[in-house]
Order: sequence, then structure tokens, then C-alpha cells
Amino acid sequence: MKIEKETRRRQRIGKLMSEAERLAAFGQYREASKLGRQILRYDHAHLGALELMARILWQTSQLDDLLPTLDCLIVANPYEPGYHLMKGAALQSLGRLGEAASCFKRAVDFGHGPDRERALSALAELQEWQKALLSDLLAEDPAFVAGYAIDPERACLDRGFVLMPDLPQARAAGAVGIPS
Repeated sequence: MKIEKETRRRQRIGKLMSEAERLAAFGQYREASKLGRQILRYDHAHLGALELMARILWQTSQLDDLLPTLDCLIVANPYEPGYHLMKGAALQSLGRLGEAASCFKRAVDFGHGPDRERALSALAELQEWQKALLSDLLAEDPAFVAGYAIDPERACLDRGFVLMPDLPQARAAGAVGIPS
């Protein structure tokens, strides 16, 4: 009896997941996320539903809600570079550049082939962005200049970014590749 009940539950989740994926593919994110949340009520750690919710939250720019979803995915599979890459991109979009750099570095560490190249590109792009920010701050903000003269690392951390050593060049020097 328990096996039959579990089988029915899994079939119900499978049907919900298929419908949610179909809706998301057609850009019907509100309806798809309702089904995703319903699946997560049945099984709070359902990887497919968590990944679907992460994609929907990314596509709809709900970055503050995306971060806890990505944290759940990372707990479930800490060696998946795509989760770290997406979290880094979300953090970068929120201006949390130091945290973004840490996520991109983990994606580099865990990635292979194209995943690693995307992570290297994301890290290189972040480094260039931070160099531009640093240049602007040094040119325009006397308080930052004073703090930077005393402790460059601390001054940068106080502004939400980190100094990074030069990075190995990524073969694909394009924009940040975020899994969709």
C-alpha cells in the first residue's frame, strides 16, 4: 500500500513538473512558478522544481528570492558549477561584487570544459568591472582615496568588492554565460 501511494505521488509530481516546464518554456512564468511551488510542497528538495524555480526567478529578475533557491540547490549538489555561476551573476547584479567573485571562483574550481570557460569569463568580466569602479572611485571620491591609501583591501571591501589578482585568460572571452 505504501509503495502504491509513493508511486502515485511521484506520478503526480512528474505530471506537475512536465506542465510547469511547458509553461515556463512559453514564458508563462507565474503559472509555472505556482506549479513549482506546489511540487516543492510535496517534496521541498525536488531538484527539478528547485532548478525550474531558479530559472523563473532569474528570468523575472527576482534576484533576492533567487538567492535562497540557489542556496538550496548548492546544498543538494555543491559541485555543480552552474549553480555557483548563477548565484555569482545574481550577486553581481545586486552589487555584492565580493560575494559574486567567490561564487565565480567556486564555479571555476568545480567546472570543466565550457562550464569552466563561462566561469572564467564571468570572473574576468567582474574583474574588469571592478577595475573601472576602482578607477572612478580613486578619481572622484576623496574619502575613498584616503581609505585606500591606508588599506586598499579594506577600502574595497567597504564598498562591496574585492581586489583580485590577474586571472588566467578564458578561451571564450564573451559575456557572462548564465545557464538558462
